[in-house]
Amino acid sequence: MPQFASLSEMLNLATGGSVQQHLYVGHKQATIAGAPYAQTYGGWLDAWTIDGRTPPGTTPGTVAAPTSATQGAIEYTNATSGYTKYLIEFNAFIESDAHGQMVLYDRLLHIGGLSSTVTTAQTVGGSITRNTGGVGNEIWLVNYGTGGATPQTITASYTNQAGTSGRTTLPIRWRASQASTGADLFTVGLPLQAGDSGVQSVQSVTLSGSTGTAGNFGVVIARPLAIAQGSLYYVSGGRGQTSLIQNVHRPIALADDMCLSVAVSTVDSGEDDITFSLYTLEKAN
Repeated sequence: MPQFASLSEMLNLATGGSVQQHLYVGHKQATIAGAPYAQTYGGWLDAWTIDGRTPPGTTPGTVAAPTSATQGAIEYTNATSGYTKYLIEFNAFIESDAHGQMVLYDRLLHIGGLSSTVTTAQTVGGSITRNTGGVGNEIWLVNYGTGGATPQTITASYTNQAGTSGRTTLPIRWRASQASTGADLFTVGLPLQAGDSGVQSVQSVTLSGSTGTAGNFGVVIARPLAIAQGSLYYVSGGRGQTSLIQNVHRPIALADDMCLSVAVSTVDSGEDDITFSLYTLEKAN
């Protein structure tokens, strides 16, 4: 895969009138008047099923490996033949009374329909089709429907980046409802076993006990690509931007058919309008 030899090479390509440049500006309305997507302060929210510039994705059922053609994915065009596409910039502007962060990620695999009352291993399965080596892939749990309030712990059995199966994540606390928010699509990541740097597949997830109500939750294998943060505060009786930070530390090679999506964390539980932008640049192979 070609790499940029220097910053000068990248700047020359970006300013040379190349047709292999693309700026995408997207939008998500993370909460709608406090419901049904109200967030707990500081909690993470998967924006997959939230409306915006691109139509919202549907709650997944059986396991699937989504692509750029899957409804809910951010509009994405594959690289020109003979070129590699790179993510150069990712920016976020978050309209809330405080501030927040947004993660751009490739949605490699998802499944829904898991129950928060089942205490035996629940099968995930499936196969990813991008970044199949696994390095950098994470296991996320996403709540799609209100489960019980009794806290339990949850773990996943997975195959790591070296192809070793039977690995087990560290247990985390799982409660599939929150008193102030209900089914708010909150998202948590499962910490991998010590020494692992990624995931090739997830075999199953297991709860230590019942939360009291089945609800509906799922598993996502996600590869985070970039993070950005922004804020909008009340200033002199109105709103004013105080922080806008783009954060791509180095050009990130993008694969064909990527299912790009975003997740967001804010400290505001009210209505959050989020605008973000992606700038890509292609380099000849």
